[in-house]
Amino acid sequence: MKNDRSVVCMVDLFPSLCKIAGAELPTDYPLDGIDMSDVITGQSLRERATPLFWEFGKCRPKRVSPHIAVREGEWKLLVNADGSRTELYNMTTDFNEKQNVAADHPVLTQRLKQAAIDWFNEAYRQYADSITYVSPDKK
Repeated sequence: MKNDRSVVCMVDLFPSLCKIAGAELPTDYPLDGIDMSDVITGQSLRERATPLFWEFGKCRPKRVSPHIAVREGEWKLLVNADGSRTELYNMTTDFNEKQNVAADHPVLTQRLKQAAIDWFNEAYRQYADSITYVSPDKK
């Protein structure tokens, strides 16, 4: 079955695999991902119920600009944390992100832009410049 409608990200794997395995999710910290097990297993073509946020390019020698993204339905917005360089793309009609339509959709652009900046400042900022080591022998 072809699925060009569902958006699944790495952050969704943990809650999805827990659901598939019948394991309980931890409750002592918030998860960024959602259970998309029905999509992963090919049982559904559903769209996300909540927007997907991410930050990218910070580990490159020259930081990528814009560097914050939000995907909601068919829309993908890119913006810098200071609100500059706002770009909006319709992923249904412009998957390669060639046509920035932010000026054509000012209300949508402003809503997604504010949501992305709020996410970065509230949910992600505390970890943005930190290094988290997974291996206990690295410090």
